[in-house]
Amino acid sequence: MNAWVVPDVQAKTLTPIILKYVKNSARLFTDEWTGYKDLPKHYQHHEIVEHGKGQYVKDKAYTNTMEGAWNLLKKMINGIHHHVSSKHLQGYVNSWIFCYNERKSKAIEKFAYGIMFCGERKITCAEIVSGHGY
Repeated sequence: MNAWVVPDVQAKTLTPIILKYVKNSARLFTDEWTGYKDLPKHYQHHEIVEHGKGQYVKDKAYTNTMEGAWNLLKKMINGIHHHVSSKHLQGYVNSWIFCYNERKSKAIEKFAYGIMFCGERKITCAEIVSGHGY
């Protein structure tokens, strides 16, 4: 999984990002959020689960896995960090994505993978505060 901080969740913002990263041959499952309204034009296999009507599964389509993933991010922010600035939000999202993608790996594998991508350069506190540290 990948995730990016976006300025808003409107269709004009989300659609180009989804088109860039999701193959048009994919089976796409979404809820009825208006930010997804343009997707049926681009995806032949787009199914909408209508939560507003009490529908949570439609044939084989559901969004529970993704909603659970976002819930874990929210719990990380609210339960551990309590507040994050918009300046550093992408860094927190990146950290969470790593944890989510590696959730089935053993602890030693996560550690080794994390170390491989640390790099040799030290990041100073001033760089982090300025937003240029990562």
